[in-house]
Formats: sequence, C-alpha cells, structure tokens
Amino acid sequence: MFKRVWTYPIHHAFGAFAADGDDCFVAARHTKLVSVNSQTGQCRWSAGIENPYGWIAFNEQSVFYLNQHAKLIAVDRTTGEQKWSRDLLGINGWLHALGGRVVVGGWRGYTDILAIDADDGTTCWSRSARNGALHSTRIHAESGSLVVAELEEKRIRFIRLADGVEISQSALDWDVKFTERPTGTTRSTEPLVIQSSEHQLLVITGTTPDIEVVAVEANIWSQNVSSSGSVVPFLASERELLAWHLIEKRMLSFGPLQHNRRDFLPFCQISADSFVVGTSFGELHHLTQSGKATERSKVGKRIATGISLAGTIAVCGTDSGELIGVETNRDG
Repeated sequence: MFKRVWTYPIHHAFGAFAADGDDCFVAARHTKLVSVNSQTGQCRWSAGIENPYGWIAFNEQSVFYLNQHAKLIAVDRTTGEQKWSRDLLGINGWLHALGGRVVVGGWRGYTDILAIDADDGTTCWSRSARNGALHSTRIHAESGSLVVAELEEKRIRFIRLADGVEISQSALDWDVKFTERPTGTTRSTEPLVIQSSEHQLLVITGTTPDIEVVAVEANIWSQNVSSSGSVVPFLASERELLAWHLIEKRMLSFGPLQHNRRDFLPFCQISADSFVVGTSFGELHHLTQSGKATERSKVGKRIATGISLAGTIAVCGTDSGELIGVETNRDG
C-alpha cells in the first residue's frame, strides 16, 4: 500500500512543521523556512529564519513564523517574500492565524495574548495572560473566535478575533495539570477538540460556539488531542489506539500501537473508513474502521511529525531528518 514517492532532507531534527493541502511548510537546514509541494516534494521557496524550533501558522495569503520566542515574521505564501517582521516582548508561543488576524502569546503565562493584523503586523488588541495558568489557546474558525482554556478558573472563554471582545464563557469540570501545544487553527467545518480530563473530551462546534462533553471510559494518555476528519484519535494508558467517531458517536478500537510519544499522535483519515497512523519505530500502518490493520511499512526512523494528506500522498517527517511523501492506496 505505501510507496515513498519523494524525499526532502531538512538536515536536522524536526522542529516547526505545518501542512495545508498541497502546501507543506517546514524549518530546514537550521536557518530556512521552506515551502514544499506535498504532491511532488519540490521546494517552492525558502525564507531566512533565526532557528528551526519555532512556531508556524498560516492563512490564505501568508505564512507566519515565530523564531522560538520573540521574532515574528510574515512571508508571502506563494513567493516566500517577507511582508513584515516584529520583535515581540518576552517569551512567546501559541501562534495561530485566521483571516486578518495572527494571535500569539499566553504560553506558560510568560506574556499577554496579542492579536496582530496579518497584513501589516500592527497590534489590533491584547488580553491579559501574564502569570496566568492557561491550558491552551486555539482558534475556532467556524465561530471566528479565540478559545482560551483556563486551568485555574476551570473555564473556557470565547474571544472574538475581530475586536478581542469576550462573546461567551463556560465553566467546566477540568482536571488536567499540563499545558498543551495544539496545532492551532481549525478549518471552517472542523470541530475544535480539547481534552479536559483523563476521561473527557470537549467538542466545540457552531457559529455560536456550543460545547459537547464526551465521556471516555478509557484513560486518555495522549496530549494535544485533535480531530482528523470525522474521528478524534488518541492513545489510552495501555497504549491502545482509540478514536471517537464524531458523527456516529461511538468509540473505534484499533488495538495496541507501538508509539511512545505522548505529545503528538501521527494520524490521518484518508477515506470514510480508512486511516494511516505512524509510530515511534518509523512505521506507517493502514487501518480500517473495523480496527483491522491491512498494511504496515517501515519508512524511516521514528515518525517525528503529524501526517497530512494531499490527494493520495501522505506527508510526514522522520527522525532521519527527512520530509517524505508516501503514496497511499485508498482501496487497500
């Protein structure tokens, strides 16, 4: 089923990585941010950065890169030409973008949350977060809001991206002790998923945000949980791969998986009842909704990034220092 069709060497351990359709953005060669064609592996452009272990976000026109802590740049998504740069104060993180807004900061309470104009880099609004205990920030595209999950207050707040006004809040049972590094921004039709305890997921949908509480019998071991297509995959404490089906409202079980990274799970839905998952041992597994593994292939050292899909090409990074494109057979 799996056939490697292209390889792009980055020459170091994977840091920043993001993908969207045919575009893959990755830090490479220590000082470059590159755009790679997900179908062919061809490099479209490269832009200078200070280090490869930062944060990436994007919108339709631009790609944004936070150089680990304080240097934020915007480059043209098509050409890589720099549009603007900005030196932020303090240690920043949690970089997100949607439409005309870039949101950064609040990570570990080091700085306030800052909303920036995506076109020119000027400040639009800010929100106090310094010395706060936040679990995460994310952008929920369907409601056009920044979702701020607060650990101490056990509350989720929805902040309108356009002007920074709080549009709603919800008190929740909250029992997690860690902060997350989420992927950042949902697509317009994609629910936003947050883990709020070892046995509970929150699924946020709607133009007026609605929170569905999903009780999970198993102990959720994974962190940075998110949806992939119509499912929410995660590893349980016994390293069993499970996935909550958002439409059918039931749990799918795929059996044990040899993956020892808690902070991310390389998983991608490739058709209505077909999935690809990566492991810490450099394997890709093809799974069906019934839980059957129909194929597994060694593609390198451990899978070091998430998996994205462009057509029939699955794209991921490995600890071999390579970004790879793998052909998948959806009828497998």
